Amino acid sequence: MTIPHYDVVIAGSGPAGCTAAIRLKQLNLSVCIVDNAKSSALKVGESLPGAAIRLLNRLGIKEMNQLLPQSDYSPCIANVSAWGMDEWTYNDAIRNPENGGWHILRHKFDNALRQLASQNGIPFYNAKLGKVTEVKQEKANYSINFKTKDASLPETISSKWVVDATGRASAIIKQFGIERLAFEEQMAAIAWLKPSSEKNEDSTTRIKSVENGWWYSAKLPDNTRVVSFHGLPSDIAKMVKSQTLFVSETNKSKTLVDPIAEDEILEGVIARNAGFFKSSDVIGESWLAVGDAALSLDPISSQGMFFALYSGVRGAETIASVIDDNKDRSGIRDAYRQKVENVFVANVNSRKHHYTAEQRFTYHPYWKQYLKPT
Repeated sequence: MTIPHYDVVIAGSGPAGCTAAIRLKQLNLSVCIVDNAKSSALKVGESLPGAAIRLLNRLGIKEMNQLLPQSDYSPCIANVSAWGMDEWTYNDAIRNPENGGWHILRHKFDNALRQLASQNGIPFYNAKLGKVTEVKQEKANYSINFKTKDASLPETISSKWVVDATGRASAIIKQFGIERLAFEEQMAAIAWLKPSSEKNEDSTTRIKSVENGWWYSAKLPDNTRVVSFHGLPSDIAKMVKSQTLFVSETNKSKTLVDPIAEDEILEGVIARNAGFFKSSDVIGESWLAVGDAALSLDPISSQGMFFALYSGVRGAETIASVIDDNKDRSGIRDAYRQKVENVFVANVNSRKHHYTAEQRFTYHPYWKQYLKPT
């Protein structure tokens, strides 16, 4: 059997991976996506800032309704926060020249980008990626194995470039020995609440700091609501083990206008890594990392989805430029490194501003970690 060959193989079909794939296809490179993602699973990452439309424009999406039906996104009208004090402050989206952005159904957004990639003629291999081996052949730098029992799929494909879009797992670059640098110890306990006609009228994004971390909540387009607590792993583990504890702590925090009950939780409480991470390098001779694989931002920034799209576009354009100038005379790789570094530095500064603004609980181990220099 002939081994399929591509200019670029992208591991991961989230926003960063699909964006990179579509942009590479626009730049006349052959590309495929490899992933075994679940299309129906509820996912975090529901906040999309207004500036993201400029990146979607690069993919041919002029308005959000070209990508999603109106039932899958809704405008974020305002942010309401009680941070560093007990009183709530209100920040209206009308003050933002690019509007307050949107709340999206994240799994529907991911599916829409996969569909857009398919419409652009990009092959999708529904399989778990295996070993990535350097081969140094005339047309290929990598041989990539699949972990699959699907006989219709090839066991191996080859490529000139490989893109790591596997999120915080960083499955590709870890094989290349690239380190992940951690800047905080933070996890999140997350639950989705059933739609309620009596509650759920509040369409704002709500954030509140408490003694051992901070709470977040947003109403989603289908009238469900996401609620999450960000804190130390020990506290998150307790909440995940006890749904009763999660509900009682949610109500104790008074983050929501109305108290909640256990039977309102859709699929239990899950834990997710919510730490601030950076890869020690984001581009090599013929590999590149995008999205969380390159830089996992602190959720307080609400910039994770924007960076996924941004790095997908910039990463694709970087690869195309390097292939066009195979000796990289103008420092194209370094330019991509610098773009990611600029985002990192901006988020370090923003993160420091937010966390040091909370001065009531500096004795607690959670808040103490933010008093240390990054």
